[in-house]
Amino acid sequence: MAGLRVSRLPHVVVLCLCLSPSCVFGVDLFSGLLTPDTPFDITKAPEAPDYSKSKNWAALPSKEDNADIVPKGTTEQDLQASAAIDAFYIHPTSYLLGGNWNASVDDLLSKVITDYGMLPQHAAVYNGVARVFAPRYRQASQGAQVNPLSLNDREQALALAFSDVRRAF
Repeated sequence: MAGLRVSRLPHVVVLCLCLSPSCVFGVDLFSGLLTPDTPFDITKAPEAPDYSKSKNWAALPSKEDNADIVPKGTTEQDLQASAAIDAFYIHPTSYLLGGNWNASVDDLLSKVITDYGMLPQHAAVYNGVARVFAPRYRQASQGAQVNPLSLNDREQALALAFSDVRRAF
């Protein structure tokens, strides 16, 4: 923003906020479009991921994934093969549009957001010093976290997600 006076910055921020999806379309994409309409029921939860299968990991040091990315034009390198430490990266919820309490680890949109948004921007920063592990897990939906039927339902959905993370670790 060269040449922009500091006194004008607040106006730029306000303009950007006004052009957010919630203002333009009347929809807040970041709190989830759909929320569960029935109480949490563990018997209806998606199948637990089997962490012995690489498909249930968004990133592993032994497979090619977007946690291997390094910035072009730099001297940075992916050194996971020789790293002495491990980084266990838990991505934030990418299950934004689901109406269930928890996502299946096979939910396509969640995988795309995680693999192409979160891994290169968040997890890949560790690949120069650590082996990067990022499990897929049955994420509590964003809508269920923001607008749950009850706090107990939300806590059960979060507990289910955390149980996957704990098993992966």
